[in-house]
Amino acid sequence: MTGAEVLETAAQTARLPCHVIERMVCEIWSDHFGHPVRPDDDFYDLGGDSLALLEVVVAAQERGIALRSSAAMRNTTPARLAESLTVTAPATQAPPAQPHPALLPSAAEVSGMDAAAWTEADTRLTPVGATDGTQPLYVVHSDSHVQAERQALADWADGLSVRALTLPGHHGPIPPYGDVGAVADRYADAVRADQPGGTYRLAGFGQGAVVAFETARRLRAAGEHVQSLVLIDPAPLGSTEGRPDLDHLLHDRLTLLGRRFALAGDEAPAAVLAGMREAGWYDDGVQPEDLQRLQLAWARLAQTLSRHEPAGYDGPTLLVQDVLRLPAAEQTWRPAVRDLRVVGLDHRVASPLALLRDTNAAAAVREACTA
Repeated sequence: MTGAEVLETAAQTARLPCHVIERMVCEIWSDHFGHPVRPDDDFYDLGGDSLALLEVVVAAQERGIALRSSAAMRNTTPARLAESLTVTAPATQAPPAQPHPALLPSAAEVSGMDAAAWTEADTRLTPVGATDGTQPLYVVHSDSHVQAERQALADWADGLSVRALTLPGHHGPIPPYGDVGAVADRYADAVRADQPGGTYRLAGFGQGAVVAFETARRLRAAGEHVQSLVLIDPAPLGSTEGRPDLDHLLHDRLTLLGRRFALAGDEAPAAVLAGMREAGWYDDGVQPEDLQRLQLAWARLAQTLSRHEPAGYDGPTLLVQDVLRLPAAEQTWRPAVRDLRVVGLDHRVASPLALLRDTNAAAAVREACTA
């Protein structure tokens, strides 16, 4: 492929969402190896070599994917390769970065955020899977992958009754919660009301992992017994002077989504949501008109987490993290948790879906929750 041909094909690749490229790569590798290939399968573990690599690169180019052999050598799973061509691609090859109007909150939504009040939906417990009398696992979902997390929990919980909480703003107006502790106080009350005087198991994903941690800390401080706490791909934390600018956080968020989903800016909101759902984002309750509020809710909580420093937890805790983000996660959580077990998984992708699909993650979470 000549340099001009690569640039021309790159423009075509830029119109393909990350999950579509991932699926195409899986299909190409499946055709080559003669059996199904999953997004997290490693090319060389499958039996590939340098000659086979050249063959699949050519096949990818013929299907409109701007792929060089050097990129395929560095990114040896379909999931990693797809992200390298979209989410982390050079600016000259990346999808458009303009915020999509279906995702960009209006000025009225931003100004109305601080006037909103807590609603019953903010602390509603949703049963997931089994609803028998077994000791429940209380889960705080991430902001984006609720449906995928529930599917994973159905396998991980191994018959446990799971009761889930979503983050503030997921089902209604974004309340002026102030800090993570204000959210955790309400969630701890909801858990205690659901199971008074019980032994508690908690878990959380992404931003919800930080809320789950603070909820567990409050339960223990109140004299309750927290048997286990699982933090799955917790959101990054960092101490800053004041809060980062909300507009800056939103711009970075929407730029990332524009690259991941190859958004040109003229797609209808329903089409944007359909593409996100196809990639494992959001649940069936989310409507196109909710997308703007959900991005604002993420940014508001990210703003709060930027100045949050967890500390003072002595209960058994499991941290499940991609090695790409593991050093930063350990720097945050080891000083905060006395009894911390860490499971690092070598996917090296930004998407949390790889962790949700990982059998080692499933086994570790199941062990922690059923011990």
